[in-house]
Amino acid sequence: MCIKPPKISNKSKLLSNDFGGLFNGSLINVLGKALIIPSSFLLIPILTRNLYAEEYGAWSLIISSIGLILPFSGMGLSSALSRYGPSSGLEELRNAFSTLFTLKVITHLIIAFLLILFRNEFGRVFFGEQATISIYVGIILLFAALEPLYKRIFKIRGRIIHFSLFEIWNNYSVIILAVVFATKGELFTFLKAFIVLKFLNIIILSFLIGKTFKILTVDTTIWKKYKNYGGYAAVISITFWVINSSDRFLLSAFKSLEDVGIYNAVYSIGHIPRTISALITFLLLVSLSKMYDSRQHDKVIKILFKAENLFIAIVIPIILGSALFSKDVVLFFSTERIAQFSSPNLFIITLSHFFLGIATFRSYPFLLKKQQKIPAVIWIIAMLLNIIVNLTLIPILGILGSSLATFLSYFFAFSCIMYFSRSKINYGYSFRLVIILTLSAAIANGVGLGVQKLFDFSIFILILIVGVVYAVLISSSIKQLILSN
Repeated sequence: MCIKPPKISNKSKLLSNDFGGLFNGSLINVLGKALIIPSSFLLIPILTRNLYAEEYGAWSLIISSIGLILPFSGMGLSSALSRYGPSSGLEELRNAFSTLFTLKVITHLIIAFLLILFRNEFGRVFFGEQATISIYVGIILLFAALEPLYKRIFKIRGRIIHFSLFEIWNNYSVIILAVVFATKGELFTFLKAFIVLKFLNIIILSFLIGKTFKILTVDTTIWKKYKNYGGYAAVISITFWVINSSDRFLLSAFKSLEDVGIYNAVYSIGHIPRTISALITFLLLVSLSKMYDSRQHDKVIKILFKAENLFIAIVIPIILGSALFSKDVVLFFSTERIAQFSSPNLFIITLSHFFLGIATFRSYPFLLKKQQKIPAVIWIIAMLLNIIVNLTLIPILGILGSSLATFLSYFFAFSCIMYFSRSKINYGYSFRLVIILTLSAAIANGVGLGVQKLFDFSIFILILIVGVVYAVLISSSIKQLILSN
């Protein structure tokens, strides 16, 4: 299927039914995400200023380890649930949840047991000689593995209020724990409280999901139906997380835990585009799966076109700002020591996640057609490229080497996915719109730079000024994008 992108016109109704219906339907989630996004940035200064750099590095390794293990252990079956679940009957959905829950519990009990049993070996190889970290990874993993499964059910069943309220609770409760327990030399006290929170989360999620979904059966037909799609999805998830997380382990091996902590702080700020793409794509797969399976292909194309351009419109000024105000931004969220490494790392990481975001949107044609082989091969090559570049550059350039490896990997994946997705569902792009957005972002950031030189405003005020100027400049173009048929 190859259809031209929709024309941008201002002759439409207030919101076209395709795009507006989807995102108005998830308004609660948008409001919830608006409350959640600040929590990610609140946690950075609390941990970087209250923990030693080495302790923050250890925390980064724990979170990275869990993120790296989950795709291996999940076998991509949860991703298959998001694709097949919306078109399934309630009974099949119950069986799928029960089957996946059981598999996750069994596999993660085994992994946790191995992490704890061979903690000295894992600590020596991956965690900077700290065997205790391996124990905490194993325990946290048991609870962290189940949360995504519950949340997928909320999305599929349209229980967005429950999902959003839980996300708000989960994110801000971590901040409260960090304020109370995260002090210099007390990382493990904070981790113990974090484990209690994860256990409490499973109880809350079990209560919210109600009696509809119970752990009663293991349905082998679910495995047979999901395994092909899930297998490719697992490969993609694993390779993505290797690219996203393995540099922390290599920095720990070649440099120090302090370097891991510094890099993770800059990376956490620079991955804003990924957060934005997650906000925009929150309900896309579930909603577009229903549309595509019911042969509403034109509507699918319009939504993808508008969603991607909305992402571009939001992220372009952030990319330019990360180049011009990198040190001020990092210093606002962390420490002077970390801010010394802000340039050019923040810009490189932000740009990397912009390309990752576009690759995410351009992957939907493969997801909808259930043809994941090509993306899997692309991400395997990107992962190998990432490992080679990291091994080559980290010993020489340290943190900058990690940033460059991330950029090269994501840009490679973006280029290949853009090329191959055209033969699946081609929703095109608006070069004119991108030029308008880029020029507007340059003008807005230029105004911010001028104001910074004239007045001693905080970076927060400068961001607001840049945002207001940019919003005024692009308002007409964005209105036409949203209103287009």
